[in-house]
Amino acid sequence: MQQQEIIKHVTECVHELAHIFNRFTGRFGPFQSEGDLRAYLYYLISKNPFFLNIFDYKGEEGVFKNIYLHAEYSTFCRVKKSIGHLDLAIIDPDEKSPFDTLIGIEIKWRDSLQNSKDLLEIRQDLLKLSNPKNEISYPILLLFSRKKYPYTLTLRVPPNKKNCTVYQINPEVGIRQI
Repeated sequence: MQQQEIIKHVTECVHELAHIFNRFTGRFGPFQSEGDLRAYLYYLISKNPFFLNIFDYKGEEGVFKNIYLHAEYSTFCRVKKSIGHLDLAIIDPDEKSPFDTLIGIEIKWRDSLQNSKDLLEIRQDLLKLSNPKNEISYPILLLFSRKKYPYTLTLRVPPNKKNCTVYQINPEVGIRQI
């Protein structure tokens, strides 16, 4: 699979996940946590067998077996004094690419953003995804909520960081890129 085909497939899976999430707005829908959302997105992406193919990965320490789709994939940069992790990551199949990770995804589910801790966690995920040292070609942040935030959410990336695709997902707005 080529890079653009992978990005298209993952984007379609994100939209499918958003559609399912928004159909079940009650408390007892199929998703109870961010982990459920991540697991279901992993499932949707992996329905295409390419993503679970075992291949020879040429790394700095030599050649080893790998798959393209990973959950809790380690970042190169430290986050809060320890190595960070991406909720989902897809290895770039193009060995000539400057980055190892074609797509890095972080998922946040916050029904309200009323305290600074929620905003700080979203900002940390945004900075993790946009940090050039983490070598992510196409970073994605998914913000889920059961209700519309009472204000417009604006996320800005510092000038020395890479831009990140951010989707807001809730039953009132559907899925929209912010």
